[in-house]
Amino acid sequence: MEPENTSGAAPPQGRAALQVILVTLAVAAAAWVLYKLERVVLPLAVIVAILAGLELGGIAGMFLAIPAVALVSVTSRHWLEWRRDDEGPVSPAA
Repeated sequence: MEPENTSGAAPPQGRAALQVILVTLAVAAAAWVLYKLERVVLPLAVIVAILAGLELGGIAGMFLAIPAVALVSVTSRHWLEWRRDDEGPVSPAA
């Protein structure tokens, strides 16, 4: 007879299966987000952000890194357009 697990923790097999399911869902979600953000954000920046977020904050960090990269990308694009408009047209050199 095997001893019962009274600690309340999931058995190792169940924990490993849950991790596999979560990683699979995270990869599928990241692929979907990359597909949707393809024209907005550089794909390499998104991949780097996903990996950094995963390393720093786990799965939650991975999901929070994607909007952060999009925000930085859009903000920098608008700022560069604003700076270009602020300088006005450049006259040709004589």
